[in-house]
Amino acid sequence: MITMGSVATEAVAAAEALEERAGIQCAVLVVASVQPSPVEDLAEALTRFPVALTVEAHYVVGGLGSLVSEVAAERGAGCRVVRCGVRTTPDGVSGSQRFLYAMHGLSREALVDTALAALRDRGGWQTA
Repeated sequence: MITMGSVATEAVAAAEALEERAGIQCAVLVVASVQPSPVEDLAEALTRFPVALTVEAHYVVGGLGSLVSEVAAERGAGCRVVRCGVRTTPDGVSGSQRFLYAMHGLSREALVDTALAALRDRGGWQTA
């Protein structure tokens, strides 16, 4: 998982849950800034994993997910990138951070489900 900002705590919790529930070891990379971009670090990391989830508490377009997707494509990393974040325009709904994370698929539970589905699709994980 590649993340930035306060939602990193959810990514770390999801990584721990993946290990506990499914025996899947998951690295969590925290990006401090998209500009300047840590392109070399991302390129190296993306070659080591079949799937990378980007986890960001804002729109998936134009942010961390876009950066990681560009690096994966331009460097031929062979890693599937799944962008987790806000996909809809503001709808006037407000609530706690926990509520909004759940609403946008950023809760630890949702991230675990997304990671498992992506690994299944990629052929990197099977149920018993």
